Amino acid sequence: MTGWAATGWGSSPFAGQAYVECPLTVDSNAAKQALESIDVNSVPIPGTVIGDAIRVALKACRRGRRFSRVLILLTTGKTNGAIQRGR
Repeated sequence: MTGWAATGWGSSPFAGQAYVECPLTVDSNAAKQALESIDVNSVPIPGTVIGDAIRVALKACRRGRRFSRVLILLTTGKTNGAIQRGR
């Protein structure tokens, strides 16, 4: 995050559900703290709902100021039935 002045940052952890942990902000310190606070217990529902995670992140991006948008998706690679849900 260092060196990206005036860049909007946010975080949306996911497992069996996805939510916005940190809405888009130009405060990189706040965004970094939110990101560092995420761990395997942040989302109590097991699973891997990648589609929901992408939807939540895109919706949060639309609410923010006009930035160029890049979505970085971090996952274990396990499907845990998420493909079967197919929304």
